[in-house]
Amino acid sequence: MNHLPINAVRHRCQCQSGVPALLAPLALLTLLTLLTACGGAGETTPAAATSHQATAQSSSSASKTSAAQPPASLAALLLDTPTTPPFNVGGDSAEQLRSAELELLAAAVDTSLLPVARLELPAVANVAVWRDSAGPFLGLRTYAGQPLVNGGVRAELTVDHPFVPGDRVRYSWSFAIAPDFPADPQMRWWLIGNLHDQPDASRGETWSTYQAHSPSVGLGFGRRDGQDYIALLYGTPTPSSYGLVPIRRGVWHTVTLEVNWSQRSDGKVALYVDSAAVPALTATGANMYNAYQHYLKVGSYRDPAITGDAWIYVRDVKVQTLSR
Repeated sequence: MNHLPINAVRHRCQCQSGVPALLAPLALLTLLTLLTACGGAGETTPAAATSHQATAQSSSSASKTSAAQPPASLAALLLDTPTTPPFNVGGDSAEQLRSAELELLAAAVDTSLLPVARLELPAVANVAVWRDSAGPFLGLRTYAGQPLVNGGVRAELTVDHPFVPGDRVRYSWSFAIAPDFPADPQMRWWLIGNLHDQPDASRGETWSTYQAHSPSVGLGFGRRDGQDYIALLYGTPTPSSYGLVPIRRGVWHTVTLEVNWSQRSDGKVALYVDSAAVPALTATGANMYNAYQHYLKVGSYRDPAITGDAWIYVRDVKVQTLSR
């Protein structure tokens, strides 16, 4: 297996006993008692996308489907990278690795955020760059049997934008799923975006000793009766579901999370979908586990029992501090 050892140590999976703590809130998708309360979401139809590189057989023996290859510079650098330890290149090689990572991230992340952006995925088969009439975008892939990254089945990009408690921060990105996207018929948990806590080094906290938590803000994905939905999950210490928003396949959706960060009851989130001036969903209450900045994760992170080979496409990732 050709692992991508980028940032694998810093972003540790927040799981307990191998089972993500967010399982219970996302299980709400099996009930979907909020279906009748959900409004529609607008969308923008993209031009037909073409692969940035020719498709080829996945490097993973666990995957029997074809996968688009990443840019040649990344593939050439990583195809022979050792799988252990997770980061085992030095000097110029480390610089080349970061350069290749940035090449991929530039397809989806605002230029100003690249210094604090990273990839969290296991292999070159889990990422690719495509292009349509609007420009490049990033594909992030999860599939059954893929190597675990930080204890989970994931393919995500991360942005560690600095803020302090009391700040109001806007996070936005566009995503799309194909018409044949393999949703999980059992509707197990599946995150396509979240805001996650992390240890505060200034207080002597490290990933090895830091208590595991579920993301305090998350967007879950599920499908029922032929309709896809995203769910807003929010709160500490146990996130709850605050509603569902229907989405469509084969189109670009833009999601915006405006978060008032706080460890107290004055915390708040508002979820906007596409060009809507009014939030689709809101929630209030504490949203920080500690006083250190929580970081954005976008892509795919799902229950290990889910089968299927799924690409989520991402572009226009932006973060802005609105007030403090």
